[in-house]
Amino acid sequence: ANFLESITIEEKEEIEEEELKTDIIYENEIGLSYYLNKLDSNLYYMWLGAKKALESRNPDRVRHFSISIRELITHVLNTLAPNNEVKKWSTSEEHLHEGKPTRKARILYICREIKTENFEKYVNADVNSMIEFINLFQEGSHAIKASFTEKQLIAMRTKAESTLKFLLEIADK
Repeated sequence: ANFLESITIEEKEEIEEEELKTDIIYENEIGLSYYLNKLDSNLYYMWLGAKKALESRNPDRVRHFSISIRELITHVLNTLAPNNEVKKWSTSEEHLHEGKPTRKARILYICREIKTENFEKYVNADVNSMIEFINLFQEGSHAIKASFTEKQLIAMRTKAESTLKFLLEIADK
């Protein structure tokens, strides 16, 4: 009886864990669909293309995925934080590169309304983390053969979902 109970409990926990994962995936997908389509429907197609590239058997799929995600993030950042608005918001030299706002400046601009005293440390750490994350896609785009494992690619897709959803949600008016 104890043995049967232990098997049943483990199976129940596994089922609940899978249901939770499915719920999270579904919520992210609905959120991204809504926000990306609201911003520009072509952005949602970039997201779908990136996911399809990752799921494919194409031997160059990592590069296709990496380029699509990098470009999607770039377009989202440029749309949510246009050059002229970011330049009005900050005149700091560290926020500009060759006269254009840096990724960090754009993300800080998007987060400007939540970067209050009690959130400042968190926002700064999160922005730095996002920049490092975006930089990962450089390897996937420019290396002859990126060295990402399957688990790392899944983590990158999942983090891209949550990063995009976060930026789109806080920028939504």
